[in-house]
Amino acid sequence: MNKTIERIQELTRAEINSKNIKLENIRKGKVINPFPIGAYNIFYLLKEGRLSLKAQVKMIEYFGFDWELKILK
Repeated sequence: MNKTIERIQELTRAEINSKNIKLENIRKGKVINPFPIGAYNIFYLLKEGRLSLKAQVKMIEYFGFDWELKILK
């Protein structure tokens, strides 16, 4: 798992905890999803550490970070 995903996981968990929301309630639609990505993506981010590059960008921007894409050989 890369450091970007790990950091997004930490920030997402912290926000979920601060708003006193359960992941299961977001997934079932019992509470409004506060994030710019769907509940399915949030679930896989937190449980399996998987998130598409497009969703990573949305979450990075949601948390107010500047970003740049680097392609390494």
